[in-house]
This record gives sequence, C-alpha cells and structure tokens, in this order.
Amino acid sequence: MFGEKLAAFYRQLASMLEVGVPPTRALGTLASSFPGAYGRGAERMRQVVDSGGTVADAARAVPSMIVPMHVRLIEVGEHSGRTHEVLVSLAEALEANAVLMKSLITRLLYPLLILHLAIGVMAVVFLFTAGVGAAVSYLLSMFLPGYGFAFMLWMLWKARFAIPPIGAVVDYSFYYIPIVGGVTRNLSIARFSRTYESLYTAGVSMIDGLDMAADACGNRLMARRLRSALPMLRDGSSLAEALPATGAFNPVIASMLVTGAETGKMHIMLKKIAEQAQFNAQQSIERLGRIIPLLLYLIIMGFIVFLIFSVLSIYIGELNAIMDEIG
Repeated sequence: MFGEKLAAFYRQLASMLEVGVPPTRALGTLASSFPGAYGRGAERMRQVVDSGGTVADAARAVPSMIVPMHVRLIEVGEHSGRTHEVLVSLAEALEANAVLMKSLITRLLYPLLILHLAIGVMAVVFLFTAGVGAAVSYLLSMFLPGYGFAFMLWMLWKARFAIPPIGAVVDYSFYYIPIVGGVTRNLSIARFSRTYESLYTAGVSMIDGLDMAADACGNRLMARRLRSALPMLRDGSSLAEALPATGAFNPVIASMLVTGAETGKMHIMLKKIAEQAQFNAQQSIERLGRIIPLLLYLIIMGFIVFLIFSVLSIYIGELNAIMDEIG
C-alpha cells in the first residue's frame, strides 16, 4: 500500500547487490520471500537476468510493478556502477510519499466516521418512522453520490498514465487547487531533486539529467516548467540560472540552487532541496488535514441540524394528524 512494498523490494535488492550477491541469486531470494505479485515479478526478473539481461532489462519486463521512470534510473545506475544507491534512493522516495499519504488519511478518518455515524442515525429514524423502504432509499441517496464521486476520482487517478488527456487534466487540476497544489508542487520538487541528484552523481550530463528528472517529478505541468530550463542550459547558462528562471521553485529553494552552484556542491544541495520540499509538503498536508476535517465537521453540524428539524417535522406531522382525527 502507498508503495511501501515496492520500497521494501528495492531496499532488499539494494542490500544484496551492495554486498556482492549476484543479481540472479538476489532476485531468486526475493521471489521466495515476497508473496503474490511481487514474488512473481521477482521470479520474472530473475529469468530475464538468467537469460543474459541486465537488472534494468529485468525491471522493464514487469511494467505492472516497476514504472518506466524507475527503469531508466536503474539503467543509469547500472552504467555508473551505482545500482544499489539508485534503488535506495527510489525506496526513500516511495517511503516518504507513503508517510505523507498516511498522515492525510489518519487526519481524515475520524471526521469521516462521524459523518457516516450521523447518516446512520438518520437512517434509523427513517426506519422506525417511515419504514424499511424509506430508510434504504435515504441511505442510497446519501451514499451513492459520495461514493460515486470518490470512485470517479479514483478511476481518473488510475487512468492518468494510460490516457494522456485525462492525465493532463488531473495533473493541472492538482497543481492549481489551493493547498492541494502546494502539496503537489512540493512533492514534485522532492521527486525531481532526488532523481536529478542521483543522475548528477552518476555522471549523466546536466541537460540529459534534467530531461530525465523532469519525467520523474510526477506532474506534467511541473515537468513542462522544469524543461523550460533546457534551452537556457543549451545556450550556456548555468544550472543555478536556468532552474530558478522556470518559476517552478520558491525563493528559498531557488536560493539553495544558487548556493549549491557557487560552492560546487550541487549534488549535496539537491538532496537538501528534496528534504526541504518534503518538509514543505508535510506542512501543507498538515494544513490540509486541519481544514478538511473542519469542513467535514461543519457538514456534520449542518446535517445534525437538518436531522433535528426532520425528526421534529415528522412528529409535528403525526401530532397534527392525531389532532385532526380528534377534531
């Protein structure tokens, strides 16, 4: 869930490769230790390596498990003799994203449970006052739109890679939505910086590395902005000049880029930028985690008021009917 299993797979493979375990044996070990799809994927990778392929070739053979950008990074790691370092870097990125997602879900869980409880209470009221049919109809009217909307969002999220137009709409929307956009931008910067640092230290050229790292940021709009630095780099501008000019970085991170270029420690600064961006994303998620529950609580309060008036109207209606019969 949230990429944690893939992160564990990368870490274990990196550990074995670092101490000199042959890739075939390492993948065979993972095939026997990981259940389900990851075990089958590791076995498929072992077969590819056993047939003379590289680890990157093996990763390319399991597209449902390892995305193309990760394959490219593993390939770069193999060419530079740093495969285990690239795998560790990928694992760290997946683990950081998992922490952020869990933080957001934890903050949303309680108010969502309260909202479901309020809807359930109202259904019980309908059950005893208007019958089973009214209660079921009420539950369907309340849950179907919400869950239908959530399912639609999930389908759009899953389809964003397979269908480019949908992916563009999703990426652009997430980039500009208040607060959510802040999380999106910071996570994109963190992914870009980690990837670029790996490519930079692996000896990939500045221009090729930027082009590849832009793909890894995970958002099409951010990738387009980052690639706007490529013409400047080809014209001879430094990385410290080209990247801030894209408008993709806030002033603090832009200043860190300049400092990294001036001190000749750009690879260290890129790692620091990834950490700073991850921290900024965490802060944005914490704000989001405060705002969304507050909105949900307001909805619940409004719903409770509606519940009270609904119950009162039912009893008032019954009371009027009784009075009419008496009269």
